[in-house]
Amino acid sequence: MQPLSVSGWLIIYYRCSRLALATAKIALRTASALFLLGLSLLLLPQTHQLLPSVRGSTRTIHLVGYYPAGWNSSDPTITVQQGDSVTIDLSSGDGAPHQFLLDLDRDGISDQSNCPPNSSPTDDPCSMTFSGSGTTSVTFTANSAGTFKYYCTIHYPYMEGTFIVKVPGFSMSTSPSSLGVIQGSSSNSSTITLTSLNGFSGTITLGSTVSQAGLNLSFNPTTVTFSAGGSGTSTMTVSTSTTPPGFYTVTINGMSGSTTNTTTVDITVTIPDFNIKTSFPSLSVTQGSTATTIITLTSLSGFKGALTLTGTVSQPGPTITFSSTSVTLSSGGIAISNMTVSAAGGTYPTATGSYPVTVTVTNGTLTHSTTVEVTVGSIPSGTGTLPLTVLIGVAAGIIAVAGTAIYLVGRRAARSAQP
Repeated sequence: MQPLSVSGWLIIYYRCSRLALATAKIALRTASALFLLGLSLLLLPQTHQLLPSVRGSTRTIHLVGYYPAGWNSSDPTITVQQGDSVTIDLSSGDGAPHQFLLDLDRDGISDQSNCPPNSSPTDDPCSMTFSGSGTTSVTFTANSAGTFKYYCTIHYPYMEGTFIVKVPGFSMSTSPSSLGVIQGSSSNSSTITLTSLNGFSGTITLGSTVSQAGLNLSFNPTTVTFSAGGSGTSTMTVSTSTTPPGFYTVTINGMSGSTTNTTTVDITVTIPDFNIKTSFPSLSVTQGSTATTIITLTSLSGFKGALTLTGTVSQPGPTITFSSTSVTLSSGGIAISNMTVSAAGGTYPTATGSYPVTVTVTNGTLTHSTTVEVTVGSIPSGTGTLPLTVLIGVAAGIIAVAGTAIYLVGRRAARSAQP
């Protein structure tokens, strides 16, 4: 630095390099501060009023003050969507002074510091005082969702209404809401319907969780896009392999940014099976005779295949036979077979008494059985122990002899009557 005297003035020169360095430092600090400010704004919660979380539409609402009847004479409920830019046009209908206040922080009207001229973008929306033919307006963004109150600060509590800010979103429904699935190569499906609420528009991504592992789930399509007021659908398909039988709950998740919703579908997994039933659970048969009951087989949970029938007696006794020892069931179908119980008579009759007969029906490793109680009774008194066929033969012989005798007697009588 060299001093220079010119006409009585002392001039001091500074090196340019130092001045440039100081200027660079100031610029660097300013840039850093701006960067940190921008970063902090980006990291602010979405509900902060400086960064609206939802892009809304522009709404204009007209309110006319009447004391004591209220705004528009009825204090109407005002409903907007989160993110809407709202303008409240205000006028006095009775000529009296009025002042509008929307209490977004729910602290009432006791604090008037946020009304003009001290209002700021983060304060409760508040108007200038107006009266007579004068008009004014308040403009703000509805960032906070919920139910709030709006007032006339001059005539509270006579002029008080409800202000609702709804969150745009979407609803989810399923049809049907419960499904049955058969273990193996079976599948079933449900339609997921998504509907816009409160002006929501966007793309919904679908996912799912299951109450326990074992089900295979897929969506077609996996994303659904619709505009405000619109709707869309996706098909959820459920399939099984070796999934254990039981009851499952599928939770379907719909996500679009921070907007989410869920719904559920109940799933019942069953194993293919069949049912066995007899028309008569007990039978009575006498020695030398037979009795019959019908075995009905019914498909359950889509069972289909060939079934084999056998009958087992608890001890040597009556004989068991089936009209069909093998039947084929179709899915959801019914098949029958007649079971006949025969009790021997004659010289070696089946002993009288009770004989539980076990009817067993099998398909591979799948087996079901039922029991028919068979009671064998003796031949009625007076008929001896002769077989039924012998008794019939004897009776026929007696009839034949009697008929021959009658014929011979008739001929003899006819001959005697001749001259």
